[in-house]
Formats: sequence, structure tokens, C-alpha cells
Amino acid sequence: MLRYVAQELSKPIDNKLIMSLVLQAIDGFSNISYNSNVLSEVKNALSPYQVFVTKLKGFEKIRYNEQSLKRLCERYAQGTTFNPEAEVQKYVSECRTVNNRYPLLQYLRSIPSDELANYINIIDTQKGI
Repeated sequence: MLRYVAQELSKPIDNKLIMSLVLQAIDGFSNISYNSNVLSEVKNALSPYQVFVTKLKGFEKIRYNEQSLKRLCERYAQGTTFNPEAEVQKYVSECRTVNNRYPLLQYLRSIPSDELANYINIIDTQKGI
């Protein structure tokens, strides 16, 4: 049994676990909508909002304890490290950049997707891509 645990932990850590931590870290930025309707209505595929939210699409928060996974790796798979902080911080920083570009996003919590897309399109037209 311990050999199986060590073997499983020695595989590369699933990106779903790291992206789950990313979603937890940026969840405070509740203005990021994962709604595909918004993405389909944003006119420019190079829109910073579109690019960022597309990276998050398809991932969901998974309930697990990051510290427990780290301890398991330390104990049973010494060659494997689970240290996602740099990746999480990269997404948090990118989320802040998106928030700065679209300053009203933080106040538009329950806006219809077409109105949110319209706001994003206006900002993208004004500021350029």
C-alpha cells in the first residue's frame, strides 16, 4: 500500500490541484466571471479579460488540504515537491492587472452577461488592445 502511495505521489502533480488553488486565491476577486456567455460576447479575442478568463475555464475548486498533500509528498515521495505558490501568485498578479484595466468589475457582481460583455468591449475600444 505504501509503495502505491509513493508511486502515485511521484507522478507530476495534477494541474487541476494547482488551478484549484488559483481559483481559491482569486475568489476574492468575485468580478471574474467564468460565464461562457460573457466570453462569447466579448468582441476582441485578445481582450485581456477574455485571455485571462479563458485560462481559468474548465477548472473548478477542489476541496483538499494543501498542507496534507505537501506532507504526503515529503514523507512518501521525497523526489516530488508540491510548491504551487509561484504559479498561484502569477495568476493573482494577472487578475489584479485585469481588475485595474476594468475598474468597475469589482462593483458588477450580479450584472447580466451581455451587459458585462458590453462594459468590457467599451473599455477595450477606449484603451485599445
